[in-house]
Amino acid sequence: MNLVELGARIEQLVRSGHPAARAEAMELAGSVRTSAESLPPELRTALCTLLAAAAETGGQEGADDLLDEAVAHGKAALESSRGQGKVAPLRELAYALTVMAHARLNHSWLEEALALGDTLIELLPPPARMAAHEDQAKRLLALHSFTGDEEPLSQADRHVAALRLAAPHDARVRLMEAELQMTRFRFRRQLDACAEAIRLADHALQVAEGMIRVRALHLLGELHMLRGTEGHHDDALRTAVGFLEEAIACVPEHQPAPGELLRGFSVALRALARAEQDPQVLRRAVQAAQDGLAVTAGAPYLGPRSGCHVAHLEALLQMLEHTEDEAILAEATHAAQAMLLDAPSTGPLYAAAQHYCSRVFYGRYVAERDPGLIDQCVQAAGESVAHAAPDPYEKGQALAWLAHVLRLRVDTTNRADVLREVVDAGRRAFALAPAEGTLAAREIRSSLLPGLLCHALTSYAEVAASADERAAARAEALELARQMYEAHSPEHPAYADHARIFSYLLLRDAPHQEVMGILASGAAASGSPPAARLECRRLQAYAHFRSGEHQLALDAIRAAVDLLPATAPRTAPLDARARRLENHFGLATEAVLLATTAGRVGEAVELLEQTRGVILGDLLGLRTPPRLADEFAQVLDTLTEQLPQGSDHGTLVKAVEDRKEAATRFEQLMALAKDDGDEGNPFRHPSLSRLQQRMGGTTVIVSCVGDDADGSNHGQAILLDRLVSSYLPTLRSLASARSKPGTAELLVVTPRDADEDGLPAMRDEAEAIIQRVVNAHRAVAERPLHEVLPRYGAVHVAAHATAHPGLPASSGISLGGRQTLSLRDVTRLRGMEAARFAYLSACSTAKVRTGLADEAIHLSAAFQVAGYAQVVGTLWPVADTIAAEIAMDFYGSCSDAHGLWPDRAAFALHDAVRRARERYRQAPRAWASHIHLGI
Repeated sequence: MNLVELGARIEQLVRSGHPAARAEAMELAGSVRTSAESLPPELRTALCTLLAAAAETGGQEGADDLLDEAVAHGKAALESSRGQGKVAPLRELAYALTVMAHARLNHSWLEEALALGDTLIELLPPPARMAAHEDQAKRLLALHSFTGDEEPLSQADRHVAALRLAAPHDARVRLMEAELQMTRFRFRRQLDACAEAIRLADHALQVAEGMIRVRALHLLGELHMLRGTEGHHDDALRTAVGFLEEAIACVPEHQPAPGELLRGFSVALRALARAEQDPQVLRRAVQAAQDGLAVTAGAPYLGPRSGCHVAHLEALLQMLEHTEDEAILAEATHAAQAMLLDAPSTGPLYAAAQHYCSRVFYGRYVAERDPGLIDQCVQAAGESVAHAAPDPYEKGQALAWLAHVLRLRVDTTNRADVLREVVDAGRRAFALAPAEGTLAAREIRSSLLPGLLCHALTSYAEVAASADERAAARAEALELARQMYEAHSPEHPAYADHARIFSYLLLRDAPHQEVMGILASGAAASGSPPAARLECRRLQAYAHFRSGEHQLALDAIRAAVDLLPATAPRTAPLDARARRLENHFGLATEAVLLATTAGRVGEAVELLEQTRGVILGDLLGLRTPPRLADEFAQVLDTLTEQLPQGSDHGTLVKAVEDRKEAATRFEQLMALAKDDGDEGNPFRHPSLSRLQQRMGGTTVIVSCVGDDADGSNHGQAILLDRLVSSYLPTLRSLASARSKPGTAELLVVTPRDADEDGLPAMRDEAEAIIQRVVNAHRAVAERPLHEVLPRYGAVHVAAHATAHPGLPASSGISLGGRQTLSLRDVTRLRGMEAARFAYLSACSTAKVRTGLADEAIHLSAAFQVAGYAQVVGTLWPVADTIAAEIAMDFYGSCSDAHGLWPDRAAFALHDAVRRARERYRQAPRAWASHIHLGI
């Protein structure tokens, strides 16, 4: 076979499209690729095609070298060709340059390919120009996506017009027209362009067959998804999912569904899941992205494979918003690591992979509160900045995220140098987003970055080394806050937040009335999230209090308290609700202070009841509406809905309109709180008279007596000697804390193998309790605990427990093997009519984070939610030997020959703790951990 014949054979094999044929072509080319002899143009052209195709569809390794070699062969073939002999080299070199532009994310290669394409069209006779016009149109659309310029769209329109003239009814031409209109819609946000694109794609679908039909269905799915996300049309999103499902079903059986199609399907499912709040749809989105990764295995990272990685991680991160399941977090961690391993080791794609790694580390830190995760989060964010594309939006987003995660390091280390890093990153991000820039650049200015930068500058103004630096930082923060406040109207979702930030910085020097006016406008911005409006009211209260206007301060804090339920809707996961309420920690204390200062002691009690135990009250059924429940939940969901990153103007406008309508209805529902005549009213404020009725007319006196650290108090009686202590998060929870008289059967729960779990003392403790207490039984290891518990009135758990600092709902008790009883599991227990008493002889079962002290979300409270009116828990880790001693003393006082008497629990624990104090008087941490919840 001579060299010309070899070139023809290689080209034939490449054109077949089969991987085996391409492998054969690579084998044939091996003998001539490194040959020093002069190769004919036909063979060089074939090598250009072969190597470019191998780089585009083959593995990541060596792709750059293949592309360089392909371009070199293409240029050599073009230089040695004449006349019509230039057609093939022009076509294949333009193809190789296009692949290189996408592989290296450099549009200059595309511009070179476009110049070659124009020359090719001039050489071809009109009937043969269709493919060249289509290739040019696609390159111009790609150039537009690189640069954002509108000129490539106008040039693409000319090529599409030529295609339309040559073949007006061809399905591929219609699809090309539709793609052009879709790109226009994305760029200009014109709904008529979207409608025209749908019409054209639908027309193409009527005549398309084979993979052209798949392409038409895919395009229709993408278009309806854009229409749905732009206008919040759930029906359009469902239509999009339907088209994409049909496209996947139409792929021939011998071919896998294209990775890009599976990526689009995952994105559409994710959008539908967000609209419908359906976690099952979200799980399908994860699976579709995983299928896409499976079919693109071995393909270059660029293109469908990188898109599938992004779709996979976005779906998992969105799933965490709904479930906050540690298993999902572990899955996201694995997916981020796989993405990083798969990505190139440098450049924008590497930057994107590091960004997702940083986001996963951030999620893990929120859950685990491990400071080491902050370092990993910051390191990955720094790598993302270092390798991000120079595009202002990409670089600006990377810097904004870096500033955000550096703030975590400031919060945990309180170091001035790290605070300076936050300021520098925020300044650089802000500088990359000019106020008159593109929509993408302006997004950086409308995100949380301004607030973060203002906060960092304000903090830096307190710690900077020189007075000049401190003054400059303060002035910069104030000017930035002013710009943000003046740049947004009250209709913008970020308005209330910007009003709060600006007012806070004005408090020092601005006239009081000016500050009050800004805060009032922010608090009244019903299109802003309730949390931002609440903080405006809270700052109002502070400013009034500082000016001596105590009644106005009380009015403002009362308005803030009324907004508190709207910040944490019941349909959100428990841990997400907890984090949202934690953002307003201290509101209860401030409300009590302002009410008592204004001489309204009774109202102080009422406000305290409204601000504490919000989540616990819902779980206990104390706030569950007997009517209007569905509407109230829907209103809260609308008020607190977080807009997806990158939301366009249309989405913002629609979200603000929806939020304003929901805010109006929320105020109407809260107005019911003043209707004292309706006993079934779930929104009624807890008046002092009703609270006293619920307490049975008793009076509670809290007395604080000074103690020495060792509990001795020099022989004087201390608080532990004077009072029997029981704890309840709110007065209204008394309704669920009343214990029934009489004895109760006791179930004793220990891990399956206490010795292996390092709990020999707890094994002995369990044995001794079973021997001592009449009607005490050991839990059967083979039966799931949730099936056994409803049969018994009391339960004693002696095991390891973990208080999860970031995800309290994931706190749990280890029962051996892989079985864990989590807080979330306990609150879901059903059929617990017999439940009366629980003793949790484990570490930290009543521990709560400082920021959630008002909510009392811990394992002991969860058992109360499940129906156990009285619970013994621990505030911190306890030694198992001492815990066993206290337990034995407790059951000695709480049981007799008739059995266990739960209504004696508080007194029995009091006596047991006092006896432990006598034994370990110098070590109060050994015995002071145990507390009784209930009454």
